[in-house]
Amino acid sequence: MPDRVLIWLRWLAAIPVGVLAVLLVSFPIHWAVLILTYLGEDNDSLGLGHLPPETLERLGYALFNPIVLIYAVTKTVPDFKIYVASAIVILWSVLIGAALTYGATTGAYEGLAWLEFIAVGVLGISGALIGAYTVKEKYYPDLNLSIR
Repeated sequence: MPDRVLIWLRWLAAIPVGVLAVLLVSFPIHWAVLILTYLGEDNDSLGLGHLPPETLERLGYALFNPIVLIYAVTKTVPDFKIYVASAIVILWSVLIGAALTYGATTGAYEGLAWLEFIAVGVLGISGALIGAYTVKEKYYPDLNLSIR
């Protein structure tokens, strides 16, 4: 009986563990952005250090948050890890699509802000796919996902 309770508790704790992991990874992203912008060169070359810190943080969060969320949740759940990762990728992509649609229809972004907004969307979906691929490689290395 205790094993069944532990299994249920792991399923119940999956999303809170993922959210906690995302919160914990936001601190190193913030510190890396501060260090990168502090050490940015003063020459006229174009590099990451020349982007505004808010933009760098948004791009870092968009890429790393889904990777960490998917990995932490699938590490917590006892079974069906690839299905859980797939469900999170689908949900994440739908939410990013809804955010892009909302931004497009309300006129919230103008000029170069659109470029940042689209980059965040692309990095968010890319991060989710990287997270799912990481789960596939860790737990299902023999699973063949080729399209024939």
